[in-house]
Amino acid sequence: MSLIAILGVIVFYCQKQDPNDQNQGLEVVAWVSRGRGYKQRLKYLLLLLTTLYLPVFRDIVLSLSCDIKFYPADGDCESSLYSGLAVLSVLAILLYIVPFPIVLYRLVQRNKPVPSLFDAEGNQRVGGYTESDYRADLDKDECPYKVLYDGYERDWAFYKVFALVIKIVLIMPVVLFVNTNKVGDRDPTESNKSLLAAQSIWTIVVLLVYSGFSTYSQPFIKDSDDQVDLVSRYTALAVAVLGCIASQVDGGEVAFGVLLNLVTFVGGIVIVFYVLSGFRAIQVLLQKIRQKVSFTPTRDTNEPMIFSTQLDMERERKFRIWHEFWDTIFSQDEEFRIPADNAKANKQNEEDGDGDGDGDEKKDKYEPKILGYQYGGSPPYLLNFDGTVGERHAENKEIIEHESFHSYRDFLAVFASDESDEGNQALIESMKYIICSLNGVDVFWDGSCMNLNDEMQEQVEQAREVDNCSVTKFGKLYIIPFPFCAVFVSDDSENAKAVFSISPVIAGRMYDAEKGRANVLSLADRNKDSEIQRRKETRLKLRALDGSMCHWPIQKWVSKSISRTVKQGEETKHERKTVQVLFSFNDGRFGVSQGSDAQWKDVNVSRGFTPNLHYNDGTGSHSERGWGDYSWNNESITVHGDDFGLNAQYEETEVFMRFMHLNYKQDIHESKKQDIIAQFVKYRQHYMAKFVEKEQVLSYAFWYYVYNNDSVSSENLKALLQCEQNEKLKNLATDPQYIESVNMIYDKLRFFNTSQKHSFWFIFWHDLWMNNMLMQPFAENEAFLSPFKHTSICYNDSLIENKQALIEELTQRGLHKRSNAITKGWINSVIVDLLYAKMEQFGGNQEVIEVAPRASTTTRLASDISVPLEQEYAQCCNLMSAKIATQSD
Repeated sequence: MSLIAILGVIVFYCQKQDPNDQNQGLEVVAWVSRGRGYKQRLKYLLLLLTTLYLPVFRDIVLSLSCDIKFYPADGDCESSLYSGLAVLSVLAILLYIVPFPIVLYRLVQRNKPVPSLFDAEGNQRVGGYTESDYRADLDKDECPYKVLYDGYERDWAFYKVFALVIKIVLIMPVVLFVNTNKVGDRDPTESNKSLLAAQSIWTIVVLLVYSGFSTYSQPFIKDSDDQVDLVSRYTALAVAVLGCIASQVDGGEVAFGVLLNLVTFVGGIVIVFYVLSGFRAIQVLLQKIRQKVSFTPTRDTNEPMIFSTQLDMERERKFRIWHEFWDTIFSQDEEFRIPADNAKANKQNEEDGDGDGDGDEKKDKYEPKILGYQYGGSPPYLLNFDGTVGERHAENKEIIEHESFHSYRDFLAVFASDESDEGNQALIESMKYIICSLNGVDVFWDGSCMNLNDEMQEQVEQAREVDNCSVTKFGKLYIIPFPFCAVFVSDDSENAKAVFSISPVIAGRMYDAEKGRANVLSLADRNKDSEIQRRKETRLKLRALDGSMCHWPIQKWVSKSISRTVKQGEETKHERKTVQVLFSFNDGRFGVSQGSDAQWKDVNVSRGFTPNLHYNDGTGSHSERGWGDYSWNNESITVHGDDFGLNAQYEETEVFMRFMHLNYKQDIHESKKQDIIAQFVKYRQHYMAKFVEKEQVLSYAFWYYVYNNDSVSSENLKALLQCEQNEKLKNLATDPQYIESVNMIYDKLRFFNTSQKHSFWFIFWHDLWMNNMLMQPFAENEAFLSPFKHTSICYNDSLIENKQALIEELTQRGLHKRSNAITKGWINSVIVDLLYAKMEQFGGNQEVIEVAPRASTTTRLASDISVPLEQEYAQCCNLMSAKIATQSD
C-alpha cells in the first residue's frame, strides 16, 4: 500500500502545471478549458491519495514500532525485512505523509475562487463578500481540486486538509500505544491499563482541541453542516471520555457500554435531523406544508428587503425591469446567447437515448458553456471567446463586479474627452504604444513594483508598493484591454511585478490613479529610450543565437573524485577524496533558458531570460604522488553570462563583443533574428485583433451607457444601438420583433414611474413571484402573478387602493388563507397589511418617481455636454478598433 501511495504521489506531484494567471498572462489555460478526461483523472488520483493517507500512516506506525501484524516472529525486528520496510516507511513519510498536506493546502489557497468585491452596479457589496457570493462562485468553479474546499467558507477553505492531519494525530495512539508492538513489549495476552489510559488521554486531548477549533471556526457554508460537524465532534469526545473511564473501572464494561451506545444513538439521531434539514428538497417540502412565502432578504440583516429601510426603488427598477430585459435577451435569444456546452449536451443526450426525437427537443437541452477568465491581480479577461454577444455581456458584468463602477467609468472618460485635452491624448498614445509594441517579452521597467503575491482578501485593500528587485529590469508584459491594465512580471524575480493602469481599483486593490497615469506614460517612454532599445537589440541577437554551437575556449576548475587502494599489512583499504581539476572547454551550445508555461502557437512567451553555454567537450587531468594519474574527457558544464562577458546591463564589453564576433554570423543569425521579430509582431497582432474582435461584438461602452442606464429614452437607445459595430445589435433598433419587446419594457418603466405606490406595488409582486414561482398555488396562477405576463397583478393598479378587493381575489385563487400555528396561509393578512401600510407611507398617488443621482448613475462623460450622446457613445464604442489597438499608418 505504501508503495502504491509513493508512486501515486510522485505522479501527482509531476502532473501538468496548474494555471498560473499572473505569470502566464493571457496564455493561461484555465481549468474550464482543460480536458474533462484530464480533470477526471486528477480527481481520481486525488481521491486515491486522500483515501490511502490514513491506512498508509497506520501501516508506517505498525512497521516502525515492529508490530506483530507485520513481524509475527520474535527475531523479525532485527531482520532484513524490518530494515527494508523501515526504509520504505521513512521514504513514505518524506514523500507522502509530511509534504502531501502542505501541497494540498497550497493548492486550496491558490485555486479557491477569486472574490468579486463589487455588486452588479460596481458598488462595494452591502455586507461585503458573503457566503452566498462565495457559494455562487463555487458553483461555477471547474477546478479538479474543488473537492478539497467545496462546501467550506472561503476563510476556512483548507479545513478538509486540517481534518486530514487531525485524523492521523487521532490514529497515532490507537496503533502506537498497544501491547502488540515494542511499546507494549509485543505481548498481546497481557492487558495493560496504562497503555489504554495513554490512548484515551491522547485521544481526549486531540478531540478537545478539534472540537474547540470546530466550534470557533464553524467552517461550513451551510449552517446545517456546521451543526452536524459540531454534534459529531462532541459525540466523539463524549465517547472517548466514557471509554477512558470504562477502561480504568473494573466491572463497569456493561454499564458504560450501554451508556456509550446511548450517546452514539442520540448523536446519530441529531445528525440525521440536521442532514435532512440541510437538503433543499426538504426545505421546499416544509415550505409547502407551512404555506410560507419567501422574499429576497437583505445581505446584512437577512430581513425581507421589500419591507426594510434598505429598499432602493431606483435600483430595483433597474434590476427588475431594465437588467432583466437585457439579461434575458442575451441569454435566451439564439442570435446572442452564450454557446452551448457541447460536452454536457452530448452527455445528456447519451443519458436520454440516441436522440431520435425532433430538433426542438434537443434545443430544450441547451446549457451554456462555463466561461473561463484570466484574473492574476488584473481585471478579468474572458478566455476562449467564441464571438457571441452573450459572452461579451457576461464579461462586462464580470469586469464591473471585480473592478468597480469608478474604474469602469474613469477609463471610458479618457476616450469621451475632447481631443484638445493634451494630457488624455498623450495617455492614449502611450496605451497604444504599449499594446502595439510592448505586449510580450523583452519589456523594460526599472520603476517601483507592487506586491501581487498576497492572497486576495474579501474586502478592498490598499495596494502595497515594493522595491524592484530584478537585476536586469526586463520581463514579460501582458495586457488586459479594459479597463486598460498592463502587468509586468520580471524575468529573474518572483517578487518584481508591476501594474500599469489609470484605474483607482484593480482586482480589489486600491491604487493611486494619478501615479498610475504617470507610470503608463513612463513605461512607454522608458522602452522608447535609445539605451533600452540597444539592450533589447542585444537580447534579440542572443535569442537568435539560441541553439547554435559556439566556439569559446574557457578553462574551469571542477571538483572530481579520485580513489586508491592501500595495503596495510594483511588488510586492504579503499580511500577516496575530492580534488579540483582544471578543465579546458572549447565548443558549447548556446541557449537562452526561460519558462515554458506560456506558449502561443510555437512561440514561447514565458517569463525568464538566462543566456548560457553548455559544453560537452571538457578535458582535464590530475597527477598526485601516491594516487596516480587521472584524465577525463567529454566533461559537461554549463556557464552563464560572466564567462562570455555578458552583464545585467547587456553592455558591449570587450569580452562580450569578442564572443559575438566569433559566433554571431550575419548570414545565419541575422535572418533568424528577423524571424523572431516577425513572430513577436504576429503575437502582438493576434491580441490586438482579439481586443478589436471583442469590441466589435459588443462594446465595453454598452454596459455604461445602455445596460446601466434605465433612464435612457427610447429614441436615444435606438441611436446608441446604431453606433455598435455588430449588425445583430443594430437590428434591435430596427427589427419589428425586437422593437415590440423594447416598447414593452418602456411600458413597464412608465407604469413603475407613475408613482412611488406603483413602484412599490410592482416590486412586491415581482419579488413574490421570483421567490415562490415553484410553489403549487403560484404555478397554478402564473398568468395572474408572473410579471412576464401582461395580465399580471403587478400591472393592475386598480387594486392599489382597494385592499379588500385584493384579499377577495387572492382568496378566490387559493393564495390567501388564515394563518395558524402550523400554516402561514401563503399571502396572509399580515403580509397584505404590511403591503398597504408601506404604500400608505408614500402619500398621494401622483408622486412621480424621479431618477435620483446615485453613486453608480450613468452620467455624461464628455467635457462638452453639447456633444450629442450618440457621438460620445460612438467614441467610446470604438476605443479599441479606432484608438489604442490599431497600428499607426
